[in-house]
Amino acid sequence: MLISEDRLAVDIIENACTAVLTLSEGLEQTELMASRFTKHEIRRQLLSTCDAHAALSAEAHEALEELDFAGWVGIGQRILEGGESEVHACWLAIRAMAPTTLGWVRFYRSQKPELFSASGRELLQC
Repeated sequence: MLISEDRLAVDIIENACTAVLTLSEGLEQTELMASRFTKHEIRRQLLSTCDAHAALSAEAHEALEELDFAGWVGIGQRILEGGESEVHACWLAIRAMAPTTLGWVRFYRSQKPELFSASGRELLQC
């Protein structure tokens, strides 16, 4: 079972990846880079995903082993570098990282629901 902080981080990852895929649907790379608002919001969502991955505990890394933790750290670093590095990192995240991550999160939720259930002690603390 994941601790509450890890469950929150996974929720952030799932929501941010969904937002990225929704915002980028049907866009080519040149169209995305030409749209300041969409580019800014996708960048924000991707950095949120990177931060949430970084916040996950070692136990979450072990339980959610198919998530590409190192890949998301690299994406975050390249986005923060700016320039062409940022463009390539965003496009890689949009086309590969976000859909794969979202698929794995949904897999874990459906196949390992016990990871996402709160313990009685956590429920009493709410």
